[in-house]
Amino acid sequence: MAGLAGVSIVVACIVGPIVGGILTQYASWRWIFWINGPICAVSTAMFLVFWPRKQDIAPTVRRSWKSFDYAGSALVIAAAVLVVFAFQNVGVAPVNIWHTAEFIAPVTVGIVCWAALFMWQYAVETKTASRIMPAFPLSLFRNRFYASGVATTLLLGFPLFVLLFSVPLRARIVSDKSALAAAAMLLPMLVASAFGCVVAVGINSKKNFLSESMFVGASLSAIGCALLTTLSERGSDGKLLGYIALAGLGGGLSITSATAIVAVNIPPGEYAPAQGIMGQARVLGGSLGIAAFSVLLHKEVAKVIVGPIPPQLYAILGGARADTPKGLHSLVQQACSRAFRGGMVASAIISGLAVLLTLVGFTRDHKDVKKQRLDLVRGDMPVSLPAEKE
Repeated sequence: MAGLAGVSIVVACIVGPIVGGILTQYASWRWIFWINGPICAVSTAMFLVFWPRKQDIAPTVRRSWKSFDYAGSALVIAAAVLVVFAFQNVGVAPVNIWHTAEFIAPVTVGIVCWAALFMWQYAVETKTASRIMPAFPLSLFRNRFYASGVATTLLLGFPLFVLLFSVPLRARIVSDKSALAAAAMLLPMLVASAFGCVVAVGINSKKNFLSESMFVGASLSAIGCALLTTLSERGSDGKLLGYIALAGLGGGLSITSATAIVAVNIPPGEYAPAQGIMGQARVLGGSLGIAAFSVLLHKEVAKVIVGPIPPQLYAILGGARADTPKGLHSLVQQACSRAFRGGMVASAIISGLAVLLTLVGFTRDHKDVKKQRLDLVRGDMPVSLPAEKE
């Protein structure tokens, strides 16, 4: 199951930009948003069709909607969105807004929301645990294997999303490729990531080597990103394909291993929030990565263009370069190449930190995975299953 989940994650992440390139090439970029409705409709239909039968669901304690953590859920969303929004805004603003309320206000409110979230979750778990199910259970992080997995996933989300965002952009601007060809540059990463998922499943099919798998995955990500910093401004597309495949292999290993860490370390009763936190950590790290790269690109462009960034630049980044002066395009090519290198330096460093965090979960006791999971299920079985009163 962890392998299928891992493959689904990496395929969805990488196929998205590729499909976007196809739509941009043959239709319009607006179709990227229009297709979301049909995709969600099909997903919802499949969800309902494959809903498990009552006899296939493990016994659980029924709870009312009164136990839902509305405050915690709102704080999680606000904290994550506001901080990312603040930095993303810096990257797309035509002028410097670091010292303005446009940046300071959302990042400050976001930090306050993070602090409020942790305080609220602590209060819920210590005083009202029987009435409210925490959306972000802090008790999960007492398990060092899970804590290591979440921290590593948060950090590795950074290079993964930076690559997904910057590789097509670099191919489009620096290498002058079409939208479709630029998106197709991600195909080696897609294949390598899927292969990494399969390898992770094979390694951990019997014994628990999940922390070691994440260590190797983070190491490959660090090596791949470090190699990408050596690319020249132009004419390095062949090397780029090999290096992103290496990073993709590491991503597949780490994503599948992180998914499996939840399955073999967290009781079924806490499985949903635990897996949700793991997924949110990946997206949060990735969103911060895209925001950071946007800031780097803005900084490099500001070095070659004096004053507010003209609308022509946004035309370049959007792919409409027909009416853009040749000299301006050449300058932006250089700026994009430097920003890409800076993004890979940051990604390599953060991947290196992820390597260190995987060591927190290392153990000499490599237990049988199936037995470990079965013990968790048996330990979480309720003695009686009374329905909670509305």
